[in-house]
Amino acid sequence: MNTIAIALSDERLLKLQKLANDLNVSIEELVLIGIENLLLPRTKCRKRSPIDRVSVLH
Repeated sequence: MNTIAIALSDERLLKLQKLANDLNVSIEELVLIGIENLLLPRTKCRKRSPIDRVSVLH
């Protein structure tokens, strides 16, 4: 297993924290769900997850 570190603005981190709290998951779980969905083949239906209810964080 590997670790990835990313830099986020304070504003994006706060949005991510709020979203994770609203969905009752950790920030790490929320990000992992998003990554897993991005890695699914485009032709395959993406699995239902909390990220499906989320728009792109701007």
